[in-house]
Amino acid sequence: MDFDKLKDKGKESLEKFNLNDLQLKGKWEQIKGKIKQSYAQFTDDDLKYVEGKEQELFGRIIEKTGKTKKEVYDWIKQIK
Repeated sequence: MDFDKLKDKGKESLEKFNLNDLQLKGKWEQIKGKIKQSYAQFTDDDLKYVEGKEQELFGRIIEKTGKTKKEVYDWIKQIK
């Protein structure tokens, strides 16, 4: 995955969106299920949550959905 390309996609940087605010850890299985309902092309590996690697997870979601960073952040915030 080329994170340099992801940085260029959209005007915001990944660091602007505090993924800790999303509190992914406790609710990730539910969020993952909703993502897979919306985008069947995601595999379990694509959506594997590893503490401390949230930026990589976020980058994979951006890459697969074609959404901007802000769109993905807002979308996850909404579905959680």
